[in-house]
Amino acid sequence: MATQLNNDGGLLGVDVEVVVKDTELSPDTARQAYRELILQDEVDATFGVFSSESHLAIIDDIAQQQTVHVAGGTGTTQLNQLVRDDYESYKYWFRNLQNGDIQGMNQGLFAQEQFDDIGWSDIALLVEDIEGYKSYASGFRANLPDSVTIQVDENFAAGTEDYRPLFRRAENNDVDAVWIYASVTGATAVNQWSRSQADFELGGVLVAASNPNFYRNVDGAQYTVTAIVGGTPAYRPTEMTTAFIEAYQAEFDKLPPDYTGYTTYDAVLAWVTAVQEVGTTDADTVVPALENVSYTGTMGTVEYYPRDHKWAHDVKYGEGLVVPPVVQWQAGDGPDGKQALLWPESVDTDAYQAPPWVSR
Repeated sequence: MATQLNNDGGLLGVDVEVVVKDTELSPDTARQAYRELILQDEVDATFGVFSSESHLAIIDDIAQQQTVHVAGGTGTTQLNQLVRDDYESYKYWFRNLQNGDIQGMNQGLFAQEQFDDIGWSDIALLVEDIEGYKSYASGFRANLPDSVTIQVDENFAAGTEDYRPLFRRAENNDVDAVWIYASVTGATAVNQWSRSQADFELGGVLVAASNPNFYRNVDGAQYTVTAIVGGTPAYRPTEMTTAFIEAYQAEFDKLPPDYTGYTTYDAVLAWVTAVQEVGTTDADTVVPALENVSYTGTMGTVEYYPRDHKWAHDVKYGEGLVVPPVVQWQAGDGPDGKQALLWPESVDTDAYQAPPWVSR
């Protein structure tokens, strides 16, 4: 984005500089990094942050510093509540990713439309014990069709390396599928599932599965269903999606590495669009423009829920706006496999493939 802006004369006639800090998935590190960006680097706006814990750690700093922050990750709805309850303090915060409630609902709609055809009626729900996944799981439970029964519903510790006891409990309860929410060690879960040839299928939200190299790097990638929480090279709902992917490849000689590349690109684009509209980076002037922004991004048409909505300042969800897809990794023509698009219906181009070792 910065390269593109600077090639076109900068933002408001000034070259854009990008300053990067690593939160290391640590709330304390995130807080220190945020304060350095604001107080030392004197940035005009901030973007990103992956985990809900880190985001909650900096939200009061965002309010105190009165600087726009547009998130490209994190699922907790506590942030929306802060905007609703104390707008003047927290109005500077926006999120360019569907929150956990919306993501869970989105996956529940997938279940309503496809679980029966796939053959899933009894499932295990395994949820990593991190803040962001709490609302994912509750939204998913609330939107499951009556034809689906959760036979096992368990939380597991963040950073779990041995999923085999969880998988054995699922198999002992004769489930058709495990729907799992796993972040950092999701690839480990996939490998252990496939190597054990457990008699159930695997889906859910696996952060690692959004990486284009997932199929090449993870033995059990094939037959894994994953709900994408942002973007993916296989899902190109707008011309901007293709333009972004091609520009990223031209600059870095690879595909965007995971979903946050798309969400954060759109987050920066939202702020840039608002700044160009009002002709200043002043946060109090930019916020109303952001609240009314509407533009075509990599994920679809980007607009934000109003300040009094239960999902205040989140990107709007729905047909004609942004609908995250559900994909399945399948064998392709080359070593990288392919992300087969299963859902929504508007992009449903591939049929689900069951693992050959699962009895039906």
